[in-house]
Amino acid sequence: IGDKMALGVRLNCDELLEGGYRTKDAYQILKTLADARVIDFADLDTAIEPEQFYIGMPPVFVPPHPYKPYVEAVRGAAGKIPVLSVLGRLTSVADADKVIASGVCDMVGAARAIIAEPELVKNAFEGNEDRSRICIACNACMAAQFEGMQGCAINPASYRERYWGVDSFTPATRKSKVVVVGAGPAGLEAA
Repeated sequence: IGDKMALGVRLNCDELLEGGYRTKDAYQILKTLADARVIDFADLDTAIEPEQFYIGMPPVFVPPHPYKPYVEAVRGAAGKIPVLSVLGRLTSVADADKVIASGVCDMVGAARAIIAEPELVKNAFEGNEDRSRICIACNACMAAQFEGMQGCAINPASYRERYWGVDSFTPATRKSKVVVVGAGPAGLEAA
């Protein structure tokens, strides 16, 4: 591909599997690739199925950022090559900034955080991250997939953005007073 495209590798820092490779092995693999200058970036992941789902989509009772110790153990092998990672259960731009500032990685990804709050980055950029919904890691978004559905427990517009998303809002034709009963996700969204 020459210099026309960036070439990266997605590498598990540890397979977390009996007989699989560990962080010391991943470190050597990444160092070999980085020293040979055959890659432009590394995307560091952790585990393979079935453990990957549990650690990759950690529920609320798993501490945030379960990939972090694995990425920290392998990151040094990349040298000056940029490192990306999702770290697992990243819910705020502030957390991403801290991880990047500490040198764990150069770019951080998040999926469920954006499902819960599509305007997460915009809110942070405008200094209003406190307005963002925070993913509660209940994994309703993942569980629903097995039933042929899509959704988020705290963002009723998720997967329905065209109909209920922020861009679908229009001013009311006339002002009126309403009472919202209930402070669950639906009541708070309506309010």
